[in-house]
Amino acid sequence: MNFSYRDINNNDFKEIIALNTKFESYLSPLDDTELIFLIKESKFAKSIRVKKNLIGFLITIPPNSLYNSINYNWFNKKYNSFVYIDRICISDEFQRHGLGQFFYDEVKSNFKKMTKRMVCEVTIFPGNKISESFHMKYGFKEVGKLKSKSSLKVVSLKSYEF
Repeated sequence: MNFSYRDINNNDFKEIIALNTKFESYLSPLDDTELIFLIKESKFAKSIRVKKNLIGFLITIPPNSLYNSINYNWFNKKYNSFVYIDRICISDEFQRHGLGQFFYDEVKSNFKKMTKRMVCEVTIFPGNKISESFHMKYGFKEVGKLKSKSSLKVVSLKSYEF
């Protein structure tokens, strides 16, 4: 598959927010203000396009950021060194085509001199079987669980050492 891969920029925001909205039950809500903040805090935020259409994105956050997410804060208290995958999102029609692995391989390649741990959460209620399967196959291990205080959402906290 031919695709282009680059840093996220302001021109991507409308498409990123639209794609995030489609998967909001597994991710978190996202608006312009939050996206600007995440990109500012991120050391690695990338998008993938096919024929000029945004089909996926990934945003990471380093330790000790100003980001105030319950999941991120859990990892920040547990580990000194890590790269947090705040969100990875790929359009339905492009899932299971190796793009998630491509994104994570790029994270490992870019952070291998700074850390040996990639962390994330996967929504397990409501279930996200595609994401759960992908993370298990990639080698992530569950290191905890958290339940949202504001909803019924439950996440599996995962860590991958490389």
